[in-house]
Amino acid sequence: AIVTAVRRQMEALDDKLCGHVARELARVQQQGDRLREAAVARLDARLSAAEALQPRLDRRLAELGGSCKGLSEEMQAQIRRVDQADARLWEWRRQLDEELGARLAELEQAGQ
Repeated sequence: AIVTAVRRQMEALDDKLCGHVARELARVQQQGDRLREAAVARLDARLSAAEALQPRLDRRLAELGGSCKGLSEEMQAQIRRVDQADARLWEWRRQLDEELGARLAELEQAGQ
């Protein structure tokens, strides 16, 4: 009879302990679920903010690309103008050298 009573008490204690563990486990799982949901909500908010910025960033990138293209075209035009001015300068100098050489030859002949 004592063994049976002890066994019943042990079973009751086991049931009580299992119930407590089950409730505690459920509480911990619910807390974990709430924390996970909060983390997902924060991540979703950050993702939405990043997606909202994307069109503005795309537009700015396109503007910068256009600016770079414009600057490149302007640089090419400047290079062409400098090359043309340089060619005209060298042509002018060649003509001046020829004219001065011819004039010097005339003066030398006139001086003889």
